[in-house]
Amino acid sequence: MLLERLFHAICDGANIDYESRMQDENVINICNVIVYITGIYMQEILDVHTRNINMPEDQRPKITMKSEFLFKRLMLTSNKKQYAGIVLVREGKVFKEPKIDLKGLSIKKVSTNINTRNYFMDVIKNNILDSKDSISTKQILNDFYSYESDLLDGLNNHKVEFLLPAKYGTFESYALPWRVMAVKAVKLWNSIYPEDEIQDYEKVRIAKLNIPRFETIEDDENIPQHIRDVIKQAVFENEAIQHLGAAVIALPMSHKELPQWLIPYLNNSLMVSDNLNAAMPIFEAMELQVTKYKQKKYMTNMLPISITK
Repeated sequence: MLLERLFHAICDGANIDYESRMQDENVINICNVIVYITGIYMQEILDVHTRNINMPEDQRPKITMKSEFLFKRLMLTSNKKQYAGIVLVREGKVFKEPKIDLKGLSIKKVSTNINTRNYFMDVIKNNILDSKDSISTKQILNDFYSYESDLLDGLNNHKVEFLLPAKYGTFESYALPWRVMAVKAVKLWNSIYPEDEIQDYEKVRIAKLNIPRFETIEDDENIPQHIRDVIKQAVFENEAIQHLGAAVIALPMSHKELPQWLIPYLNNSLMVSDNLNAAMPIFEAMELQVTKYKQKKYMTNMLPISITK
């Protein structure tokens, strides 16, 4: 806020109107002036500091202020080193076209569904960073609920492109393999379909299931008997995961359809929340209400209330 006031004070002193001062070229020039002024005083502060800590005189010049980025607009999150911004200048280099810089956001991770990633990357770019007018939280909320609806419709229609991506390594490469979702998912698929086995280091899609007990599927004649037997042996007779039930199964990337017997047991609501969870830092940054339940975050219309005596 102090730098912003200094920015406008310089513009007022130079009789630069508001529209002109907000043009990228003028922003860069004025901010360079501010950096130069603050750099002089910062160097004096650093000189005093290095003397006070008895740093050798020949080493003191190494401690200096660095101007790394000039952002046109910056979205900060509550997590360290997670942000999104439009960069005008990076380490003294002025970009001909401003560049979008995203760091640490869950939405960028390979474990995020590519449709979800692309959708919310567009929300960040068009509705937050590149928004010409003030940011509309109403529009951002509408985008969120629209995609939530599309996700649920897609999963209810058994579209595999909305499943969760993962990469399977090798069973031996994990310190605690049965705690890794991809391991449990791949092992179940390979047990059921040994003729179509997922190989080590393959990328897969993961479907979340709702089969907490063997009794859930024991009498389901729509599931072939040999598949029920395999699930019983691979999951419910495996002491490492039997208490978790059959919660996940992998699908090879080459498969474009889910096995029919699996469809009634898909946990679509959980897969929707898994997809949307990656976007929650965006909404927290917009100061929209987000609540946490069982390690997952959800949008909410509940407002926090503090009671003081």
